Amino acid sequence: MIPMTRVITPLATDNILATIKTDYCGKVVYENGAVSKILTEEGYITLSGANLMISTYHYYLKDHQGNNRVVLSQSGAVEQVNHYYPFGGLFGESIGGATQPYKYNGKELDRMHGLDLFDYGARHYDAALGRWFAVDPMAERYYSISPYVYAANNPMHLIDID
Repeated sequence: MIPMTRVITPLATDNILATIKTDYCGKVVYENGAVSKILTEEGYITLSGANLMISTYHYYLKDHQGNNRVVLSQSGAVEQVNHYYPFGGLFGESIGGATQPYKYNGKELDRMHGLDLFDYGARHYDAALGRWFAVDPMAERYYSISPYVYAANNPMHLIDID
């Protein structure tokens, strides 16, 4: 598998600029060259401490479409709660504490530059528009539907695959 790299810059805090380099290698996420989390189907594991020896498990509670609605810590405490509009826009998100970016359909919400796009791998999805930013690779099979529309305009019953 080819590692994917995303560089987030700048992150401004009190006039101090910071660069966070995020690399993805399969299910392992690196931040600034160190393993920060390991993704699983059930949630993710964060690593910390000297030599990354302290691991904390986080679990997703999902709805029927694979949307991450609640994130629980390994002790069962609620860490994050998400509510969605039908096309994936967030209308309720818990504030406080660390939030994880995997939300609608379990896809990563990229908030860089305020665009709020979901990363489906080959293309990006804008939940505010309910549209993709690239043509559907299977557009020739579904010629009666726009190649930019999400889930055939029926997000209550359908999802788009990667």
